[in-house]
Amino acid sequence: MRIFYVAVVNKIIKIFPFHDDVLMVLAALNPDPVLRVSWSSSSVRELAVHFNLMADEHHDALVAEFQDYQLTPDDELPLYSADNRVNTFWAEMAKKTFAGGMRFPHLAHLMTALSLIAHSNAASERVFFMYCKIVTDIRPQLSNDTLYALLSCKINMDEP
Repeated sequence: MRIFYVAVVNKIIKIFPFHDDVLMVLAALNPDPVLRVSWSSSSVRELAVHFNLMADEHHDALVAEFQDYQLTPDDELPLYSADNRVNTFWAEMAKKTFAGGMRFPHLAHLMTALSLIAHSNAASERVFFMYCKIVTDIRPQLSNDTLYALLSCKINMDEP
């Protein structure tokens, strides 16, 4: 039995992209105070460019906000612990004000958008499964409008 689990773990380690540059940079989402100071501002700029989440003219402001965030004392930031969700922290950061305006508008926008990235493809697989149940050998030529309407009904239907 142990040989099986060792083989599975080794396969997971081989398949998963643990050393992917984007995944490494995405760790900047973690608001842990110890980690917060270890990320470079170029990493945040890289995320904004890679995911194309804001216009190029906002990148300098984003870097400045990130540097401000790194230097901000912990007591001025929302409370974060390992028990809290990262997106809750960034939602609170979006509400931070300074001198009558948002203190971290670009940084909060970027981090909130990044925290919305799906962690799996389960939702798309669920829709594909529904599609396969609708389009069958008996009903192979449904129009796109009909298929869309049926999928919309099925997805939005309240389960009994």
